[in-house]
Amino acid sequence: MSFNLFPSIFNRDPLFRFPKNLMRELEQFYGEERDQGLTIYEDKNNNIVVEAAMPGLNPEEIEINLNKGVLWIKGEKKEEESDRDKKFYRRSMRSFSYSVALPEQVNDREEPQASYKDGVLQISFQKAKSSEAKRISVKSEK
Repeated sequence: MSFNLFPSIFNRDPLFRFPKNLMRELEQFYGEERDQGLTIYEDKNNNIVVEAAMPGLNPEEIEINLNKGVLWIKGEKKEEESDRDKKFYRRSMRSFSYSVALPEQVNDREEPQASYKDGVLQISFQKAKSSEAKRISVKSEK
């Protein structure tokens, strides 16, 4: 037996009718917005690489922390500008923040390599030797 908390007025009144695909469109919009800017992949050298879009920042404005397998990336830039002759004052702030759980294959004993170029932060982690595939030979017992 199903129980509807909302009366059928929501189904009858045109004011309460939503397009059938509204939720799907909202999920796609917010999903794309939420996922932009962070990419994780394995490169040809078997390293786990994290790339984060952080345009307009300088390397010293970026903070990176790794704690219990979670990578935290934060960047913030504040700008102020004024001109008494033109009588204007401008203040702006740009900030980026990402957190992601790293795969278990990351070797947390080795120092990751971080670089910043063209607005993209790239952090490269070595994979743990134990996470690499091993070939096991089978012995015949007679």
